[in-house]
Amino acid sequence: MERRKESPSFVERLRPGTKAAVVVDFDITKTGGAEKSAQTILRYGGGKMNWTCISPFDIPSEVLSTTMQLASNKSGEGSPRDYAITAEARENIRTYLEQEDPSHIVLIQPRGIYMDSIISSFPEKWLTRTVARWGSELDAPLMRGVQEAEKDYHTRQQQQQENQTRQAAIANKVGINIGISGAIKKSLIRVGVDPKKIRVVTNQAGAEISSDLRANDTKGERRAEFLQEDALGILVASRVVRHKGLDWLKELHAQLQAKHTKITEISPFKIIKITLVGEPRDQRLLQELLAMDDPEDSLVRFNYAGVKTLQDMNTLYNMYDILFHPSPSEGAPRVIAEAAKAGMTTIGRESCEGIQEMVSSAKPHAPIGVLVDSPEAAADKILDLMNNPLVLKTLQDNARSWAESKFDPKHVEEEFWQAISAA
Repeated sequence: MERRKESPSFVERLRPGTKAAVVVDFDITKTGGAEKSAQTILRYGGGKMNWTCISPFDIPSEVLSTTMQLASNKSGEGSPRDYAITAEARENIRTYLEQEDPSHIVLIQPRGIYMDSIISSFPEKWLTRTVARWGSELDAPLMRGVQEAEKDYHTRQQQQQENQTRQAAIANKVGINIGISGAIKKSLIRVGVDPKKIRVVTNQAGAEISSDLRANDTKGERRAEFLQEDALGILVASRVVRHKGLDWLKELHAQLQAKHTKITEISPFKIIKITLVGEPRDQRLLQELLAMDDPEDSLVRFNYAGVKTLQDMNTLYNMYDILFHPSPSEGAPRVIAEAAKAGMTTIGRESCEGIQEMVSSAKPHAPIGVLVDSPEAAADKILDLMNNPLVLKTLQDNARSWAESKFDPKHVEEEFWQAISAA
């Protein structure tokens, strides 16, 4: 992986004599935020500080440039959450840390009982120099399955409470906790973490996304491959986690169909195309959405595009107009940052702290999106934007400028190093 050339000022702020720093990553996936964090640390500090990613999981060499692979119970395919830390892996971690004696240990998304087994064995000198980076809420609301028995739901509630207690204990042991948003910080505090041990560092999102396709498609020829000329494109996307809140999408579809007479004759949009991308958490709802047989003369056309690569997502972000984000719980939704970077505005669920924080973080005179409290309100706002394309264009331009500024890599790097130096 190419090393980024930067001023050594960041390194100079760290403790004298730094010879190694370690990222211990226990929740890494090929598309997840944990991987992005590890890549960021290795890219910015690897050439100067000898960062090493040590993990009990099988990490492809092309994902991380510097990896110390440890023993695990499984290898090959499977979710990282399926892995368990073996005694050999724990011993390898301890041996490595004792030999290298790094100045900083960074734990990325330290969730699960396997992490507890590692942290509980750390001596005090390691704990004080350990930074835990949290990318999702610890107390996200538990959703009950449609056909789930009461006793099974109750068991899951107990397990969730036990996990929260365990994670809060980890967070209170380490030197400093980094939350990627204010919503994450609130979540940590709610489960009992000392506020003095928490720093907020903006998540670096959208680095691989640009608005070049949108800017260069002056005649709309590329857009026409995805949307017909008079269509408003609405994207409902989730890349890192499974979709939540699709009940709102179903109701939005019905509301838009019922309100089609509100589209004025001067509107450049005559139909609405809603595309769902990602893996839905509720397969029953997906089947119900797919069962909606929209006639050819229908105002709303729904389609499911499945899971897409980041390159494909970059194209979709550039071709569509509005991101609809109905999730009830998010820490700092990456998809909003990515969509904004490509020039999309967002209509998001107001009651979700993570969505609210991101959409509200823009300057008051330059809004990047709209928060709504119901699918009906979302439908009204969509129709309003259809009838006012200049307002839509302003929101899109604001969103792109906001994302380019807020998620600038240098700014994120500065925040990250300041937080680590506090450990």
